[in-house]
Amino acid sequence: MVKSKYSNKKIVILEKNAVTPNGDINLDELTNLGDVTVYDNVPDGKLEDIVKGAEAVICSKAKFTEEVLSKCPELKYIGLWATGYDNIDTTFASKQNITVSNVPGYSTDSVAQHTFALILNLASNIIKYDKSVHEGDWKKSKIFTYFDFPIIELSGKKLGILGYGAIGKAVAKIGEAFGMQPIIHTRTSPKNCPYKVVSFNELLSESDFLTIHCPLTDKTKKIINEDSLSKMKKTAFIINTSRGGTIDEEALAEALYKGTIAGAGIDVLDGEPMRADHPYFDAPNCIITPHIAWASFEARKRLVNIVVDNLKAYIDGKPINNVAKKFVSFYRPQLRGIVDAIPSKSHVHRLLIAAALYGTTTKITCGGKLSEDISATIKCLQALGTKISVNGSEIIVERTNTVPKNADAQLYCGESGSTLRFLLPVACALGINAQFYPEGRLPNRPLSPLREELINHGCSVDSVGTVPFKTSGKLRGGKFEIAGNVSSQYITGLLFALPLLGEKSEIHIIGKLESRPYVDMTLEVLTHFGVDIKAVSDSLILVGGNKNFRHPDGMLSFRADGDWSNAAFWLTAGAIGNNPVCVTGLRNDSAQGDKAVLDILKRFGATVSVSKSTSYSDDSLCDVTVLPSCLQGIEIDASDIPDLVPILSLAAACANGATKIYNAQRLKLKESDRIATVCDLLGSLGADIQPTEDGLIINGYRTAEKHAEPNNFCLKGGTVNSHNDHRIAMTAAIAATVCSDKMVITDSDAVNKSYPLFWQDYDNMKIK
Repeated sequence: MVKSKYSNKKIVILEKNAVTPNGDINLDELTNLGDVTVYDNVPDGKLEDIVKGAEAVICSKAKFTEEVLSKCPELKYIGLWATGYDNIDTTFASKQNITVSNVPGYSTDSVAQHTFALILNLASNIIKYDKSVHEGDWKKSKIFTYFDFPIIELSGKKLGILGYGAIGKAVAKIGEAFGMQPIIHTRTSPKNCPYKVVSFNELLSESDFLTIHCPLTDKTKKIINEDSLSKMKKTAFIINTSRGGTIDEEALAEALYKGTIAGAGIDVLDGEPMRADHPYFDAPNCIITPHIAWASFEARKRLVNIVVDNLKAYIDGKPINNVAKKFVSFYRPQLRGIVDAIPSKSHVHRLLIAAALYGTTTKITCGGKLSEDISATIKCLQALGTKISVNGSEIIVERTNTVPKNADAQLYCGESGSTLRFLLPVACALGINAQFYPEGRLPNRPLSPLREELINHGCSVDSVGTVPFKTSGKLRGGKFEIAGNVSSQYITGLLFALPLLGEKSEIHIIGKLESRPYVDMTLEVLTHFGVDIKAVSDSLILVGGNKNFRHPDGMLSFRADGDWSNAAFWLTAGAIGNNPVCVTGLRNDSAQGDKAVLDILKRFGATVSVSKSTSYSDDSLCDVTVLPSCLQGIEIDASDIPDLVPILSLAAACANGATKIYNAQRLKLKESDRIATVCDLLGSLGADIQPTEDGLIINGYRTAEKHAEPNNFCLKGGTVNSHNDHRIAMTAAIAATVCSDKMVITDSDAVNKSYPLFWQDYDNMKIK
């Protein structure tokens, strides 16, 4: 144990031998940053006792669980000798305001090199030939050589890469140099990827060499298992230089013994060091190295330098490489005052696309910070040749007739279902080869029957789950049939696309059209641009050919509607809280279906007033104020208002009596399964809520007597997960106002999808 004194910060360095066991790398710059205690490994004893009193700790594999962290009140910084951080409870660390800094990218070249060392050994059987020669077999040969072990060429083989971070990219580049064909599978949609991106099943079935480069998470744990191994070629090889836990080790060993897979190159195990009875130990054609892929001298030197930079940044109050999950916490917050409605995401989507396709130059005034979904639509339209500039609160769209025709158009739609579903038919109508890159849950969200209708009318469209999602061919007009109870976005996408064709078309809606107001909004916007389109009935829309267009002359100007969907969160806060809340800048005659929140809150028993806006001179805009109210349970048909269900469920939990929400089955296909995540959120806070086949039943117990009490909390508080869903995060924030205890919301930055300034507005509304 070595001590050095530089300042009054107490720092504990664990596992020095994991980085420089031979002292070949100098740690003076690190040990001079405070009152430092250095341990070669993790000494025996409880971890919390070892780091007691320390403000900062540096570690590699030491497990800082919630139990350990809760006993280390002075600890404010954990620096890792590593990129991976699955040994740290980052969520709890965030709650404790502990910065957790990892070291990304330091070992990229080293790991990629080692990956190919394993691949080359397996392809050429170097280790077996070396052993054979040293045992005298070459001396006994009757010819100049011998071929006791198979040798295969890498050129032409498919190199499957699971995970496309920096290391995955480096491996693909090396493989390409050997003449291999890299194919990629990754949880996110890679931008500008020059290689084929495939589904997981395609990766398994097509790979000659499958190499793993993904982090260890709940989703990747044992992702290579008996089932996935059964889908691979018998001639295939697996390489793992990532995390041992990504492979079911018993299953891989069994596959090697049975010959259902040709071989494996392993650098990492689920538990390290290797135990004596490990199933890999005697497995045939299994090359094992002791977790050294990362450990070149150059990589370890970079590692130490970045660890030093991370700690310096923390000491300077500007932490970097912080991997602790973002969260917010509140203790009985109370909201009051006026908030300006943000622009309607639905309206802005439609204005942008219509302007790009049918306008000349269009100015859209929307204000505020652009949401992730709107940014995705802008990027996709730019990829289709539209010039779009954002200047403060104004978006200028300049239509162009030039679209990519010879090369593939790459459309990065993020997690925005609207962007994908609106622009997929447009790309088909333009007759271009398009590659869509959806992220999150979006690649696996359904596209039927839209996909089938596009195929039936002349286009080639990939299967759901494929990334990139490709389409080609030229769409033909005619009769299109779309079920009305799946997604109104399919109909909107066709409404944008069909007028581009040189023939008339019909859209036939089968059954009741749910979310009809969103289709009405699309029709309203297209009419502003002179598009020949007419809703004949609830089940038939006629679309004219392009000869009927009248492109408006000069610049068109639009002000985006205020967003009723997001206003609903604030309005509900007024109804269930202790103070009035006002949202200004809304259009009472808007085509948005979610303006129904007014009538629904009134049916709950809320006191709602609507008046001319005091913040805007536009007579079409209004202020909506909701007062604290005693609510009663009601029934809600969610077929036209699915986005309101999370916040209305909270209102129901704060009412007296049962509330039934029905016709909400489409919520299962949103950013999260909102039937499940609303139940998880409110149930964890103490609400009586149960899922049904098509919705929810919430039994509220907030009686008039309870409502009259000064502290009329009806939920209990706690830690909740937003499930990376913006509407769940915002519902949780409003729920905090009626919780008796502290509320912690993890993944709180999910709000950026639709409302990037939500937390700023929330803070401004809080009574200080």
